Formats: sequence, structure tokens, C-alpha cells
Amino acid sequence: MSTLNDTAELLRVLGEPTRLRLALLLGELRLSVAELTELTGLAQSRISSHLARMRRLGLIAEERHGSTSLQGLAESLPRPAAQVLATLREGAAADELAHDLELARALVARREQREGWAARVAGEMEKHYSPGRGWEVLAHALRPWARLGDTLDIAAGDGVVAGFLAPQARSLTCVDLDATVAAAGQQRLRGRGLDNARYLRADMHALPFAPRAFDTVLLLNALPYSDDAPRALAEAARVLRPGGTLLLGTLDAHSHAASVAAYDHRNQGFGLDTLRALVARTGLALAGEPALVTELRPPYHRVHVLLARHAD
Repeated sequence: MSTLNDTAELLRVLGEPTRLRLALLLGELRLSVAELTELTGLAQSRISSHLARMRRLGLIAEERHGSTSLQGLAESLPRPAAQVLATLREGAAADELAHDLELARALVARREQREGWAARVAGEMEKHYSPGRGWEVLAHALRPWARLGDTLDIAAGDGVVAGFLAPQARSLTCVDLDATVAAAGQQRLRGRGLDNARYLRADMHALPFAPRAFDTVLLLNALPYSDDAPRALAEAARVLRPGGTLLLGTLDAHSHAASVAAYDHRNQGFGLDTLRALVARTGLALAGEPALVTELRPPYHRVHVLLARHAD
């Protein structure tokens, strides 16, 4: 079947009001067939039939939640479907979706009252808040093992990560192109009394540092803001000392332009093969296997995390 025919079939499936309603709702919450039946007032057989047709086109994914099977929108949607749903979610269907979500959340709350917390989230604890189990606690617990030396944090934002890392670094230099962001970062560092940390306004494509100035370079969520990724990576490698470490984290290639439009991204991510090639061009070598992390909310962006060092 041609791409055009695939798209036509996809639009025919989403053109049916109940299936479109289900797609919008399941993009926000994972629900059981019984909950969808109660919410819509339709027979369970009709709901199951609609879901089966959507599943065949890769729109719906099923996952186990304790003893219950929950339905949700697939992590990687066909591009036409993602565009249609994003447009409707923020436009004409917004009010109807809000009403459905209010009812659906009540159904989810009722389901959760029947289960203990650990049983409810078994197999997906990382997706749920629990007092004392936040990532910040784990990060602080592991921090004593980090030895960062002279560290450069590129596109460091307003310094929240810098404040966490500075006590483990001999020195920490943060840079960001935006003057307002850089000023906020400097104020945060000063407020915490971190004398070994500084914040500068600088362009990641033309870093104002001598070669081999840092033991550790961080490029965490920096490349989405670059329109010349090869140059940004080359600069990071240039200022890295022999034996030093580059930590790179960036969005996987995606088709969700609407989801990142408000964040001023300059590109739509990078596939792993592209990232491998870009790192190799700098003369650095990957250390270990890259990790792939999937975000916990729609559109379920994926993030590559790579560690690289000088080949020599």
C-alpha cells in the first residue's frame, strides 16, 4: 500500500467521531476498555472494535497495569495522525476533551482507590510520584561518587543543574547565549555561595576558552538550540582535555514540531546514527553504549544520552 493510501486510511479511521474522541482522550490518559465503555456509554464490543481498528494502524498501544489492561496512544504516532490530534487538542476539540478528561480522571481515581499504591503502579513506578522517591533524592545520594574536575556546562539554563554539580567539581563554568538566562544563573550560584562556579554569556558555536581547558563538558539539551550541531560538538571537543569526558544528551529525531515550538528549538532532534557520526567527526570516541530514555508524557519524546572521550 502506498504512503498516500496509508494516509487516506489513517484519516478515514480518525474521521469517525468515536475513534477521534478515543484518540484524543487516550493521548492524555491510559484507560481500560471498561472505563472507556462507562465514559462513552457505548457497548464494550463497539469500543473493542474501534480500538482494534486503531491498533492495526499503530495508533493504540496496550500495556498491563497490575491485573488490568490499559489502552493508550502509541508512543510513536504516524505523522499525519500526530498533526491532526495536536491541532484538535488545542483547537476545536479542546472543550469536549476537557469534559471527557474530567470524567475520565474520576474513573481513574475510583480505580486507584480499589488498589494499594505499590500494586497500582507495579511495573511503572518511575512514572509516578511517591514521597521520598524523587529523582532529586537519588541524584543527591549518588553525587559523592561524581568527580568532575574542571567542568563546562554548555547552554546551562538558569543554573539549577549547576547548583547541584558545583560541589563535586574543582571548578564549574556555565554558559548560555541568552543574557537574561545567564544573569539568572549567576544569581542562583551567588545565592548558594558557590565560589568555584561562574556563569558567562557565550555562544556554544564559538566558546571563549582555550583548547583543552576542561576535564568534563556537558551538552545536556543544548543541541536542540543549535542550527549548526557539527560546529557545536567540535567546540565542545576542542575545549576538552585528553582523557576528559563529554556527556551529551539530546532529543531523538522526531516529527512533533508543534510540541517544541514554544521552546525555540532550531531543529527536530537527531537519530542515533547521526549522533555517532557527529561525535566521530570531532575525534572523540564513544564510551560504552548510548542510552535511550523515553519521556513519560505525550508525545513521548525520546532522548539519547552518550558519553564520549578523546580517542588518545
